[in-house]
Amino acid sequence: MQKNYLKQILITISAVIAILCVLSFIPEFTIGSFTFKPVKILSDIAPLPTAKKDTTATTSKTQKGNTNCKAGIVCITDFSEDKNAFFPFVKALTSIKKTGKSARIAFLGDSFVEGDMVLAQLRDTLQQLYGGHGVGYVPLTSPVSRLRPTIEHDYKGWKTYTIIEKKDNIRFGIGGNTFVPENGAFVEYRIPSLYRIATLQRFSKVKIYYETTNPASFQYTFDKNTPQTAQLTATNKVNVQTLQQANATKVHLTFPNVGENLKIYGMSIEDEPGVYIDNFSLRGNAGPSLLRIDSEMFKDMNIIQQYDLVVLEYGLNVSRGTDIGLIQYAKEMDSTVSYMRKQFPTTPILLVGISDRGDKIDGEYKTPKQIRFLLDMQDKLIHKHKLLHWNTFEAMGGANSMANWVEKNWAQKDYTHLKFAGGGEIAKRFAAAILYEVEKNKTTAGN
Repeated sequence: MQKNYLKQILITISAVIAILCVLSFIPEFTIGSFTFKPVKILSDIAPLPTAKKDTTATTSKTQKGNTNCKAGIVCITDFSEDKNAFFPFVKALTSIKKTGKSARIAFLGDSFVEGDMVLAQLRDTLQQLYGGHGVGYVPLTSPVSRLRPTIEHDYKGWKTYTIIEKKDNIRFGIGGNTFVPENGAFVEYRIPSLYRIATLQRFSKVKIYYETTNPASFQYTFDKNTPQTAQLTATNKVNVQTLQQANATKVHLTFPNVGENLKIYGMSIEDEPGVYIDNFSLRGNAGPSLLRIDSEMFKDMNIIQQYDLVVLEYGLNVSRGTDIGLIQYAKEMDSTVSYMRKQFPTTPILLVGISDRGDKIDGEYKTPKQIRFLLDMQDKLIHKHKLLHWNTFEAMGGANSMANWVEKNWAQKDYTHLKFAGGGEIAKRFAAAILYEVEKNKTTAGN
């Protein structure tokens, strides 16, 4: 008869747990080259750190940034060493007419800005002041193509790979997507028929960002003109092909028989030099998925586009997360911001803070603990990585403000997502912060 070791196993396990619990109470100490660190066996189930009850504004640490701000404006705060990180963008913006070089913003975000929510009015405001027509970056396929008012978009016959799908083993573009045409694939972009604003009524350039091991032919048509054939040359890195037609309102591209060697990373709809905001929002991307975009991709695209400002906007997708998940997310975002800083070492990086969200607490819609945790997390990020910061939460009105936005019909009744009217409100407040910085620095910029 075999001996039953269950009792001895249970005793051993209990002893190990007891020892670990004792070790967790011993503070960190150092003897010579040896450092003892406490054993935190319950760290994975520890509750979120308790945030301050009043988060109607930035935290006390954030107030150590440049706080010289005009009343009624939530300013962009600067945590760089010299407190002058935003100046290169101001100079690029105010020098467009003199240099003939566009000022470009890479806006990487989540569903908060998808479909040009927020960015539609922000782009229009800046383009009216500094020039430019067109939306800039556009994907080949999009789950919100029918909801984006700033461009009309039809497509068929594309294999789409994204950084959200971890099973995809492929090189991704800066927008987090890669598009591979099947036989006869097409894409068409048109100026919007309903969103009638001056800065979106024409374009003259279509840029194709691609990579292919073999030359690939395609056909394109501007408006009702005669179709033309063009070729994408073979390249071992990201290349750009530019198609031109003055005062165009529509472009149609077809890719017959090109095979899977061709990978397209997106296109851009542009006109004369001005301000271009490339909307790289991707539904479901909480931020850390950016780590799946390789350094060479960022390098190649930055050489082509020459971005003057990089904006990171993340957090809303995880704002209903568990305590354990949010603590892990904070670690991942720290790594993500560090990675992005390496990709754009000389370009200002601005973190757009998380918006408010409402949970029903004691019969009223109030800011939940997850939002307070994420605000604190972002505060740590902007200090550690010396970022620029714009506080969306404060711009909305601070704690418990989402209920007021829903009441004004600026936000959805899920008390999480904005409507386009609300996106416009955020855009006006963000634009005011940018223009305040321009006014403050225009003498130094030499304009």
